[in-house]
Amino acid sequence: MRYQHVDSTKTRNLISESDSETRKLISASETGTRKLISESETATRKLIEKNGDLLDRSHKELSRSLGDARERLARIEGHLRISPPPEQRAEDGDGDARAA
Repeated sequence: MRYQHVDSTKTRNLISESDSETRKLISASETGTRKLISESETATRKLIEKNGDLLDRSHKELSRSLGDARERLARIEGHLRISPPPEQRAEDGDGDARAA
């Protein structure tokens, strides 16, 4: 019984020490994780700010190109005397075309 008591006491002490070490490791891990997340958020914001102008310029260039293509197509259709479909005329402000 004496040996069993000594073993039981040693086991309890080991468990207690292990629990304490585990809590310290978890705490350190949480701190490291928070730091990594914060750095990642900062880096992401910087990339968005840096590339935001590029995206905006690309969008403007695409819109300008699309406008040019529409204008060119309209001139070609006018030259060929092709009238736009009724749906398109209704969108241009002639609301009665759809009702007919």
